[in-house]
Order: sequence, then C-alpha cells, then structure tokens
Amino acid sequence: MLKNEQLNFDVAIATRNRFDALRLSIPLILSQSRQPKLLIVVDSSDDFESIRNLVLECTKDWSGKTVVVHTEPGLTPQRNLALSYVESDVVFFPDDDSLWHPNFADEVMKVYENDLDQVVGGVCGRLVTSSPLEDRAMIYKKSLIYLIKSKIQPYRNRLENAFFPKPFNTYARQRWSLLPVIPWLSQRNSVVVESMAGFRMSFRSSVVKSIGFDNLLAKVVGYSTHEDMEVSLNVLNQNKHLVAALNAKVFHHTFPGKRANGFKYGFSWILNYIYIVCKHMPEESKSRKQCTRYLVYKLVSYGLGGLFNRYSRDVFKGALVAFRQRSRLYRCSNREELNFEFSAICSKQM
Repeated sequence: MLKNEQLNFDVAIATRNRFDALRLSIPLILSQSRQPKLLIVVDSSDDFESIRNLVLECTKDWSGKTVVVHTEPGLTPQRNLALSYVESDVVFFPDDDSLWHPNFADEVMKVYENDLDQVVGGVCGRLVTSSPLEDRAMIYKKSLIYLIKSKIQPYRNRLENAFFPKPFNTYARQRWSLLPVIPWLSQRNSVVVESMAGFRMSFRSSVVKSIGFDNLLAKVVGYSTHEDMEVSLNVLNQNKHLVAALNAKVFHHTFPGKRANGFKYGFSWILNYIYIVCKHMPEESKSRKQCTRYLVYKLVSYGLGGLFNRYSRDVFKGALVAFRQRSRLYRCSNREELNFEFSAICSKQM
C-alpha cells in the first residue's frame, strides 16, 4: 500500500425489531464526510418488510450500494452473513443504535491508512455521552438504577482492576508484548486497547473474514454475550493490534426494549466467558487462572443486585448454574471437545 492511499469501507448492521434505532443511526452513517461503498443490513425482525422499506427510504438518495437481507435471529450468525457481502478494505460493525458524530468514519479510516505495515487489525471509536442528535433524537427517560450505575461505574472499574482483574484484559496486555510498537499512534490521537465494544468496532476485512464471529456464542440468548470480546481476542491472536481512535466520537443510544430472560442472560454471561477463556488462553496462562476469581466476584455482584428486584435474582440464578458447569469446560483438551461440551451445556437451557 502506498503512503496516503485512501481505503474504502463498508458498513454492516445486524438488527432485530429496532425500527426506531435504525431510523436515527442510518442517516448519520450516510451523512459522514467519508462515505461507505456498501451498506449491509442483516435483519431478523418479526416484520422484515417494515425494516426493508425503512432502509430503502433512508438510502434512496444515496449513491452507494445497499443490501438488506432477512435471516434467523442470532447476532454472530447475522454478522457472519453480513461478512459474506463485504467488498471493501475495511468493514464497520455498528450496533443499530450507534449514533456516529460527524467525521467518525474519517477518523477511524485515517488510522488504517497510516498503518503502512498493516499491524492494526481493528479500530474502534471513543464513547461519548452526548448525542449528535441531541435536539432531534427520540429522548427516553433513563431509570434511576441506570443513572446510579453510570455514576459509580468508574469507581467500580478501578476496584475491579485492582482486586479482580478481567482475564480478557490481562491476556490482551500479555499479547501486546509480542506485537510491534506503533510509533505514530499519538500523532493520530490514538491508543492501543485490549478489546473493542461491539457497538463501535471496525476491522480490516481480510482479518475479520479469516476468523469470523463465533456462532456458538448465540446458543442461548441470541445476541451473543461477549462476542465482541471474543473477536477482539481472536484479532490479537492473529498478531494484530486493536486501536481506539480518540477523535472518532460515537454515542450509544441504547434504546429501551424487552430484555433477555434474566436466567438465560446470567447463564450466558458466565458460560460464554468461561468458553472464550478456554478457547483462547493456554491452560498455563495467568489470565486463565484468574478466571474463577473474577467470576466469583461477578456472582457476588449479581447476588447483591438480586436484593433489589426479581430480574436481578433471575440473572444470579442463571449465572450460578453456569458457574457450576465450569469444570466441564476447563478439562477439555482440544477445540472440538470444548465446542461439544459448550453446546451440550447450552442445549439444556434452550
């Protein structure tokens, strides 16, 4: 690749029953200073015709190509289907409620274009608390619990990092020591990161196509808990860095909607975590050895949350059931055995 060569990108959105979210997010994507070549919407809604008509309406005056397809529910299978349509050098995977600030795409693409040695496998934006549609977006009232959680989360993060480090993060930092330093990152106001949250991630198409998204993670809940962490670890294991472009701002609208069954959510959160650790981390890895300690901490957190409402109690019950299955996954000696055991455990909860 020659210096300053401009790369192309596609945008792939996996969605289900989120008409109002798409109505806000797609116009922001198509009004960026840098335009995608292709918009791919993989929908699993109950009313596909409404979603299809909305996407076509949003894109009727747009010069790029649009693909809208319907499939069965499941976030990772939907994203894999979207990958089969990708044509460009880079693919963005925003959530249907990811609201891009102006120049989001351009700031992300500049990181890829500066990466002449192609040591960067994925780039994400920076989460901000202000919506680019502050005066026009559909505003919803956030619950008191949500507001309290958002205020204490920074303190909770510091507590976790000090006493209950996340295996996903500690393993990623170990991988960094094996990767080349990127000297120009600070010039682009960018930093390497351990993982990329699903609502703001992008990848070199060649990298993500070679690894794909793990369909097993959609076994119980459907929206594939920790699928973003799993693909992030997979990119790192391909000896590629993950980078955050701090000038690329994105607001996660997180539309209110029907939550997953509490028991299944808690079950998937814990079981998927253990599965990913076993899949990517060697048995002798320090990060793998930290997993049980971290998950006990999560169980205690869920248990305390259960003091306040029934949904949280259901989450705790599901998490506890999954935690008790951990030895079945830990003792697997190869990927085939791990996949079989994980699927067998999940099948009892479907």
